[in-house]
Amino acid sequence: MGFARTGSTASSPGCHSTAWSGSRVRDVFALHKELLAQSNAPVRPGIDPDASGGPTLKVIDPYGNILRFTQPPSAQ
Repeated sequence: MGFARTGSTASSPGCHSTAWSGSRVRDVFALHKELLAQSNAPVRPGIDPDASGGPTLKVIDPYGNILRFTQPPSAQ
């Protein structure tokens, strides 16, 4: 399972687990807005603006894996 966005791709293992994966993005707020605009989005993710690595968006895929997208503090 995966998705692509402006030349970047992300994927999850495609199996039921408690695993998580992470990726750094330039603009986590733009990604959040894009995800919320999708009518078929299974969840409405939120952003933790105070996460230790910078603002972080967590999305749970259909298999229960947690995908974390972090915007480095220098990109804010």
